[in-house]
Amino acid sequence: MKLLIILLLLSFGVATKAQTYVREGNVYVSSTGELKSNSIKTTFKIKEKDGKEYDIYCSKKSGACYIIKLNKENKETKKYLPKEVAKEVSRSVGIEYKGKDKNGRNNT
Repeated sequence: MKLLIILLLLSFGVATKAQTYVREGNVYVSSTGELKSNSIKTTFKIKEKDGKEYDIYCSKKSGACYIIKLNKENKETKKYLPKEVAKEVSRSVGIEYKGKDKNGRNNT
């Protein structure tokens, strides 16, 4: 009987710690209100040769910038932008660019 009560209490404790996430635009927000995104959507856009415009996202951690495109299977993929563009965009949104060179060394 004691074992059953202990198991019930443990399962209740685990269930109360579970969080749910709600999508608000391009950011998932947990039930506690914390942001779970490592990137920010900038006000900049990029226009491809085919005329489509894409929003530019910037990583908070590295300053790398990318766009999100759909591949042939309709899955979202990130296409990273050249470092010259990433440096300029990340600087304008207040993020330090911490790119790497061809050998994997920091290239700030």
